[in-house]
Amino acid sequence: MSPEIYYFSVTGNSLVVARDIARKMGLELIPIASMQIKKIKTDADVMGVVFPTL
Repeated sequence: MSPEIYYFSVTGNSLVVARDIARKMGLELIPIASMQIKKIKTDADVMGVVFPTL
């Protein structure tokens, strides 16, 4: 399965970072907010998570 990067962004800053990482590393970009499940299940060899900090 292709590498994946999951992201959550409120203001758009994390989205910018996630898009840049995904583009440079050839990762599939997946928004966490659109997911309807409580657990992430993946067969990806590589997975990343991008989210804002407080």
